[in-house]
Amino acid sequence: MDSQPLNSHQVADLLVPLRGPYDPDRVVEAAWTVGELVRRINHATIGDAILLDPHQVNRTVTGLREALYGLEQTFDQIGDRLDALATDPRVEAHPRHDSSTVCRTAAGEVRQAAANLHAVVAPLARAGNLTGPLGYDTTRTRAFPAGPDVPTGPRPASPASDPPPSRLGRPR
Repeated sequence: MDSQPLNSHQVADLLVPLRGPYDPDRVVEAAWTVGELVRRINHATIGDAILLDPHQVNRTVTGLREALYGLEQTFDQIGDRLDALATDPRVEAHPRHDSSTVCRTAAGEVRQAAANLHAVVAPLARAGNLTGPLGYDTTRTRAFPAGPDVPTGPRPASPASDPPPSRLGRPR
């Protein structure tokens, strides 16, 4: 029996199912997993031996843009949570700091990060629009420096598991 590789939605469901139930420790682990996945993407994209097809580059840029776009909402929601913690009498800070002030200041910083992400998301959206129509013309060849073979044939169709292009509405 052949086992198919898991798609991104199935992998994510292993850690945090989209419709819950939600476990705080699993949410924390998911946040750390995002960082680890970025680290692995960084390793995988060193050099020119990967993402050989322009369509693969486009789908990677689009996927990363979607992640950053979603982080805007995540950061706003974490800011809301910090504001709520600012009024919780059980929350403590270092003895020389007022926990309410610390929470509200942190909420402002997280919201600033969310606002700053737009400066990254917008150019990535434009890059995705530019790279979307790129592909290989397999009817002609161009001289390339020695390197890995360039894929031939028609551009592969996006699997059904790929996220749809830009999602403008929220929540996600």
